[in-house]
Amino acid sequence: MPERLREIREAEIKALKIIEEAKQKSEKIIEKAKQESQGFFKKTLEEAKIEANALKEKMLKESEKEAERLKTEAERQKSGIYEKAKVNFDTSVKVVVEELVG
Repeated sequence: MPERLREIREAEIKALKIIEEAKQKSEKIIEKAKQESQGFFKKTLEEAKIEANALKEKMLKESEKEAERLKTEAERQKSGIYEKAKVNFDTSVKVVVEELVG
């Protein structure tokens, strides 16, 4: 019987070693997964920053184009109003001169 007990004890020791090795391996796997996920998160964050900056630049260029278009349109309208005012002024002067002359 003592031989059998020794075999059982040796089996228990082997089982404990296997459990400890499995625990260490699982901890290494978990640590590696954490590091990989942190790396992935960091990379994703950097990509998002780059994409956000590109979108910001695109929107800035579009807004500058729109501002230029609005400025050009305002200048065109201003010229049109000036021309109409000049014609009206010339007509008014002509009417006043005709009234005065005769």
